[in-house]
Amino acid sequence: MVSWILKKILGSKNQREVKRLWPLVERVNQVEAEYQKLTDEELRKKTAEFRKRLADGTPLDDLLPEAFAAVKNTCRRLCGKEWPVRGQPYKWDMIPFDVQILGGIVLHQGYGLTEASPIVTTTALSPTPPRPGSIGRPLPGVTVRLVGEDGVDVLAGDPGEIWVEGPNVFPGYWHDAAATAAVLDAERFLHTGDVAVADDDGSLWLVDRRKDLIIVSGFNVYPAEVEDVLAARPDVREAAAIGTPSPRTGETVVAFVVREPGADPDPDELIAHCARTLARYKCPTRVEFVDALPRTPAGKLLRRALLPR
Repeated sequence: MVSWILKKILGSKNQREVKRLWPLVERVNQVEAEYQKLTDEELRKKTAEFRKRLADGTPLDDLLPEAFAAVKNTCRRLCGKEWPVRGQPYKWDMIPFDVQILGGIVLHQGYGLTEASPIVTTTALSPTPPRPGSIGRPLPGVTVRLVGEDGVDVLAGDPGEIWVEGPNVFPGYWHDAAATAAVLDAERFLHTGDVAVADDDGSLWLVDRRKDLIIVSGFNVYPAEVEDVLAARPDVREAAAIGTPSPRTGETVVAFVVREPGADPDPDELIAHCARTLARYKCPTRVEFVDALPRTPAGKLLRRALLPR
């Protein structure tokens, strides 16, 4: 919503329009700051009040500041992250119906990267309403393949690396032929390093980064699967899983956990919790507690920073 307002301002040659819209931007920032101070229960009450005003016929334009603040802060509270635009799969299962507070405004998710200028897929192009967790279908004119380790396209439901070809794919890295050759093949397919699965109707679901894959006794373990199970606990704020060398299994799963304030989970109980949901080889063999997980400025988890040095 803020981007809509700014687009109107920046694209307007009418100074009167600029003067009319600019206070709205300032009001949005003010309301968002006010909402950040609310408790979870106060935020829910504000959300209920907002929905009632919308149902009573208050024009949406008059509610833009409250709409933006309510959605953003609900997302922040309920998923423990900043806003659903992030450099990794969005944890939709952690967002209940509260996020659909605008009644009729649908949240879409997509996938992209800088080398693809940057959008590759989006749920906005799907003929049916977006399903939580799906990154949608490729843009028109863009070809996406899901490729296995053998270089062959995988079957529906099986994980494969996302390869992208189309006019949106970059020509290469500036003055770096080696880096370019590592990601662009002879057919100009971009090897993204991201892993996804496709369902029967062609919708894609992001799984994880290929380089973060953990191989335990020859079996693939995607860190996000372990992290989601741990983060589902009320005493865990967030978690990261990495693979470390093991003389018996090649690699073993180690989890780094950020506790919720005031919580003191037992490492053995966290491992047992995983065992109740995951296959044995996917379960962490060790849990370490940390104050925070390393992330990029865009909020993407840096698992490699957790590897032993």
